[in-house]
Order: sequence, then C-alpha cells, then structure tokens
Amino acid sequence: MNEYREIVDVQPVRLYTDDLCELERVVRDSFECPAEGFEITAEFGAKRVSAGSVQELLSHQPPKEPDSLHIRAFSRKKSLEIDASLTIDISRRRYVSYQLAAKSESLFYGKRGQLDAFFKDRCPWYGGVRRYALMFVPGVIPLLLSGAFLFAVLRHDWLSMSLLVLTAGLLARVVSDISKGKLFPYAHVVLAERPAVPPKYQLALAALNIIVVLCTITRVLLALARK
Repeated sequence: MNEYREIVDVQPVRLYTDDLCELERVVRDSFECPAEGFEITAEFGAKRVSAGSVQELLSHQPPKEPDSLHIRAFSRKKSLEIDASLTIDISRRRYVSYQLAAKSESLFYGKRGQLDAFFKDRCPWYGGVRRYALMFVPGVIPLLLSGAFLFAVLRHDWLSMSLLVLTAGLLARVVSDISKGKLFPYAHVVLAERPAVPPKYQLALAALNIIVVLCTITRVLLALARK
C-alpha cells in the first residue's frame, strides 16, 4: 500500500493564542480525529502541560512563554484504520518542523499546503535574515574588533582599547541572548492575545548594539589613521 511521508523544516515563527487556535483548525481540517486524535503539549523547563485542545491547554493557566510546543494528531477512518498522522515540534531556541504522513496523495499534499501557508504567514520580520545575522554578528564583527584592537595596542591607544573592550562585551551579550532564544528566537510562542502594537524592543536593542559596535570600530580606525 502506498504511503506519503515527509519531514519539513519550517522558517522562524511567532505564534499567539489566536494563531494556535487557527493551527488547531488547520490540523483538524480534513482529518477525522477521534477523541484522542489531537494532543498539544507545552513544556516550561521541567514542567509539561498536555491537553486535548488549545482552549483546554489555556484553561490550565500555564506560563505565558513555553520553551517548546508539540502537537500530535492522527486521522482514523470508520474502519478504525489510521489513514494520516501529523507531528509538529516547535523549539524556542532551535527549530520548527513537522512530520506528515498520509495514505492519500490528495490529503498529504493538501495538508502540507495548508501548513506551509500557515507558517509562512506567521514568520516574524527577522525570519529571513536571522541565519545570516548569526553568521555575521559572531563571525565578521569580532574579526573587525580584533583588528582594531591590535592597531590600538601597537599605537598604545588606551582609550580606544577600553572602548573596544566595552564594545566586545555588548556584542557578547547580544550573541548570548540570541543563542538562548531571548533575542530573535527561532520560535516565539506566547500563550496570550496578540498585542495591538507588536513589541519593538528586540529591534531597538539589536540596532543600538550594532550601531555602538560599528561606531566604535569606525572611531578607532579613524583615530589610528590620523596618527
């Protein structure tokens, strides 16, 4: 018997309660889920909260931002034969992916199209550049800082060296926050209503730190060039 199966990696996403309700609707659509055919689990450190629906999960009043979220669903025909299954895994720090399996070609590609469209619409503004930023910020900028610091050492410019050390500390904080999922998380799930105005603190913090880094490097290099 033929079966269609695929694991799909998803770009960064930001989800609020209305998005999760919509995701449950997308998952259940065209799936004949029995009572036990849908489960959502949120993880908060060592604590796990499981429920049979998004609304049931919210009724437990869990913390607002889970570390990870998992959805398991399957479709069962009247003959008690499972004809499709879906697993969605969302990790705040590392990845978003889903595994879809179905015996029907139309069900498989139809469900995949629904899921791809859903996640595409929930990609945050930094989703397209996050991967390149993770290469540029911890890779290229430290090289520039190291070169500027070396010039400052050779010219015994203690003020420039002090500024470069301070800038390196700011850069290390940005890289640490990104790696821990505090800044530009791969997946940001918030068990609350979507705010009327999206928060801009991440953009402001990152922009401020990058501007400080670049200004410091430019200032040091210009100062050294004049000597």
